[in-house]
Amino acid sequence: MKNSRAASLVAQQLKKQKSYYRRKLPHYHPPDGTMHVVFRLAGSLPPRAIEELRSTRAKRETMIASIKSQKHKYEEWLSHHEAYFAKFDTLLDGNTTGPRWLADSRVAEIVAEAIHFRDKRQYGLLAFTIMPNHVHVVYCRTTRLGVLQEPPQIINHPLGYP
Repeated sequence: MKNSRAASLVAQQLKKQKSYYRRKLPHYHPPDGTMHVVFRLAGSLPPRAIEELRSTRAKRETMIASIKSQKHKYEEWLSHHEAYFAKFDTLLDGNTTGPRWLADSRVAEIVAEAIHFRDKRQYGLLAFTIMPNHVHVVYCRTTRLGVLQEPPQIINHPLGYP
């Protein structure tokens, strides 16, 4: 009970700092954190691949939840997260079906301009790469760069997270 009360108090403080919120999953944006975001074009992965990713993730997360040791649970979560991301990225990189609009330099330039437009307004852009069907963006939220403290607003379209 004590740990749950402490976690609740921490979550309340993070909400005040606009660094924590919930939708389907909890989101934590540490004020001086570096974030790596991947977004993809709708339809860039076959439905079967998405369902396989979801199913595998759900099974692994259920297994991780049953681990008693917090240290072991954290280590398993990190391993799971790395494996999940690697599988997700490999599927996107190797996919030859679905939309590949970002391979068109005119479309890629629009995306690059949008990413640069928000630099130093909503985040401190560190790096990005535009692939034919997805984009990687690495940014930080820090006052040292004079960057706004709120996380960037992500358009909630069916772009992404399987």
